Order: sequence, then structure tokens, then C-alpha cells
Amino acid sequence: VTAEPMSIGPAPGLYPPFNAPVYFGQPVVGFDGRLVPQAFGPPVYPGPVFGPPVLVAPADPRFLPPQPVPIAANFAPSPELATPVAVETRRTSGTGNLRLTVSEAFLNRVIAQERVEPGPVRDYILGAQVTGRQTTVSRVRLDLKPSNDKATAAFVLNGDVQTLTTGVTPQAMIDTAGQQQFLATKEVYFDGVQFSTRHATVFIRARNQTVGATTPLSGTLFGGIANRIAYAAAERQKSAGEAVARDRLAEKLFPTFDGEVDGRLSQANRQLEPLRKRLDAAKLLPTSQAVWTSDTHLFHEMQIGTAPTAISSPVTEGAEPGEGLRLSIHESLLNTLVDRAGLKGFKTTDKKLRELEKSLLSAAGSSSDDAASDDGAQLGEGTLKPPVATTPDFVTDIEFDENEPMVMKLERDQLIVTIKAHFKPAGQAIVPPMTVTIPYRTELTGNKIRWVAGQPRVVAQDRNDPAAPQTIVETTIQKVIEGDLIPLEFDRVLPAALWTGSGPAPKIASVKSDSGWVTITIE
Repeated sequence: VTAEPMSIGPAPGLYPPFNAPVYFGQPVVGFDGRLVPQAFGPPVYPGPVFGPPVLVAPADPRFLPPQPVPIAANFAPSPELATPVAVETRRTSGTGNLRLTVSEAFLNRVIAQERVEPGPVRDYILGAQVTGRQTTVSRVRLDLKPSNDKATAAFVLNGDVQTLTTGVTPQAMIDTAGQQQFLATKEVYFDGVQFSTRHATVFIRARNQTVGATTPLSGTLFGGIANRIAYAAAERQKSAGEAVARDRLAEKLFPTFDGEVDGRLSQANRQLEPLRKRLDAAKLLPTSQAVWTSDTHLFHEMQIGTAPTAISSPVTEGAEPGEGLRLSIHESLLNTLVDRAGLKGFKTTDKKLRELEKSLLSAAGSSSDDAASDDGAQLGEGTLKPPVATTPDFVTDIEFDENEPMVMKLERDQLIVTIKAHFKPAGQAIVPPMTVTIPYRTELTGNKIRWVAGQPRVVAQDRNDPAAPQTIVETTIQKVIEGDLIPLEFDRVLPAALWTGSGPAPKIASVKSDSGWVTITIE
């Protein structure tokens, strides 16, 4: 019988294919720590790294071909991250004035994603022209690892490739269903200054199932025998075909995954460098910091500015961090920011301060008229309603104190702001320098967060008894300031335009302050 070339595609209706007795799609054993498939790619990063080397578990022989051949040797990482740089990190042991706690779940709201990518298959494998289609489902996430001296995590990429292909030779046409499961991991480190990494490690397991065999004799007297011979020949080469499938997938997966993570980390390092320079120029670069991770959370603690002689722990210290983000700020950091703002001896006018207030209200999405008109309704019972300002038409010059222009203190869910300044109506020094104390509190209402000022108190700095009843001048200045204190209102939810992660945008869940700390929880 003369064998004629066969067209690529399904078997013609004239020649019914031989169907395999076992259907493809039986359950497979997952990556459970005991059954580990063959590892592809270099198992250890060649060069100085943070931490111990990565150990690759031995492969389970039930999922390997007789003589597996790794494809590792020729792949190299992105040169930009070839050698991680060890940077000394000083652990502050709970004395930092800025503390950040981020859960793994919150990080994955930004990082985790899933892709479904269908595509064609065209290849030449084991002497056969192979065509068909495939669907790749991949999922990437971040997995935090316990570490006491740095943040340690691993990007984890897993998924599978489902294929339906037809291999054609002059002797037969074989239909095959395939499944390749893959698991790729790449460790990442952050010491508070920059990111570093290792090579990725890739695990792949392939399974092929011959689902049909057709020969030029199909449909004839000897067709059944010929089909069975072709099917048996395909089964004998199944292990070799699975090895080729693993190699093909590894050749694409390893350099793509390894290089993409290297590129993004390199970009992050480039973006951190100018940020550090700006913080250094503003004298806000941390003097000490510590970064560490647990199985579920990342912790970053920094000391910015001069540390106070004694610093307590936040009120939430030791509480369950939850699955969101928790930011704790000590009042010493707020006072450092005030000190860097250059208020010592700063001169301005009440008119300029009102213009600044209007710009803040505009940025918050409300006007001063709107805020004042509905203030009583939104603040609730017992809250001070600012009276209509009776400020004279003339401009009042304001000169902040040369030594201590502003001090902030956090206590009992309030921010107490103390301002020392000299008020000069129409530029005339007719009143002594004053100390103005204003309590602020935050209110969470619906999707809004409001920053509300309580009743201020004005006392002359040269008074012998600050607790004595106020003078007429002090009361007059207090009324003017009270009339200008309008609540600021902001959205609690991050604008959708700024949120690219999955699920709902982050939202401020609570703001609590006491003992010198304010803690903001975002979920």
C-alpha cells in the first residue's frame, strides 16, 4: 500500500480514528511538598546573596521521564541585578517614630493577578508536524517569608497549559491532549534601601494522553490493526513527548519570568534613588531603620529626625495587624516636619492664611461656604459651631516665634496644636505675642473623613498666670481665630483612578491617637 501525505487537521470522516480507552483529565497530584516535579533552571543564585542558598527538593520519580535533561545551563539573569549589594541596616528595637505594617493579603491586592491566554500550536516534535491550540492559565502572587534582618518574599507564578494537538507523519496522524503544570518562584529582598534578588527556580510537570490515531488504512479491512499499531507507537514515545513539552515550556517560562521580575525591581531601585536624594535634601532621610517579615506581614520601622529621650509604643502595638495596612506616626515626627517647614520667624498675614485655607478646602472637594453652612448638621450635638467671623477689613500681620513656632501633641484621639505668634493688626504691635492652642479631632462619617477643630484658647505669652480668666484682647483674638476654623473633609476611599489593584479600592477604617501616637488603619 502506498502511503500518501495527509492534510493537517482532524481525521477525515472517511477514516474513523481509533479512540483511547482512558479519557484525559484524570485528577493529578498537586504541589504538596512531597511530590515535587523536575526542577528546571539554576537552583542557586551564583554570587553573594542575602540568606542561605535555595535548596531544590529531589524530584519524585513517578513524574519524571527515564532520563530527564535540565535546560538550565545557558540562561542568565538581567545584569542590572546580577549582584545584590549588602547594606547595613540598624534595627531600632521599637524606637522608630514611623512604623508601617502591611499584610500579605493587602500586598496581593496590588500584585496578584490571573491571566488566561489562548493561542495556536505549531511545532515540529519527534519527526511529526504538530498543530493545534492551547490555553495557558497563570496566576502570580507574593509570598512573604519569615526574616529578622530584612524583608524577604517570593514571587510565585503557577498555572497550567492545556493543549489539543494533532501530530502528522506520512505513516499516521495522532491526536493528543496535553497538560503541563508549572510552578516558578523568585526570591526578593528589601533592606529599606534597595531591592535585590536571586535567579528564579522553575518546576514543570507534563502529561500527555493519546486520544486518537488515524492511518491511511483507516476505514479499510486492516484499518483497525493499523490504527492500534500507530496508537501503540505513540504511547511508546509519550515519555519523550512529555520531556519535549517540558523543555519547550521551560525555555519560554524561565527567561520571561526571571527577566520580567528583574526588570521591575531594577526600575523600583531607580525610582527609589531620587526619592532618597530629595528626602536627604529636606533632612528627612531616616537616621535608622529596620525591615523584617513574618509569614503574613511586612514590618518597616524608621527613625526620622532626632529621637526623643523616651518613646512609648503605639496604642495598637501587639494588637492583631489584620489584613490591611497600619501606619503609626509619633508626634516627634510631626514636630520634625514642622521644624523642617521653616516656620521659625516666618512672617505672613491673616489674608494669606485664609487663601491657603480656601485652597485646602478646594482640594478637599468643598468650599468654605458649604462647610460652614452644613457644619452644625454634620458635626453633631455638643460640637462647637464656628460663629460668623467678624474680622476687621484691615490686614493683620502674623509673625511666628523664633524658637518654638508650633508644637504638636497627640493624646486621647486628639491632635493638640500650639502656636506661638505675634499678631499685629494693620501692622501695629498693639498686643503682646500670643500662644494659641487648638484641639483637632477626626471623624469618620460614611465615605468621608473630617478634620474638625475644637474651641481654641488664646493666652498672652507674658501672662503670669496662664489659668487666669482671659482678657478682652485675648477673647477678641480667640473669636476671630474661631470663626476662621472650618472643618476639612476628604474622601476615605482612594480614588479609583489611582487604584490599579484587584477588588475595591483601599479605605481608611480607623484613626486612633493616644500617648503621643496616631495610628491609621487602611483596609
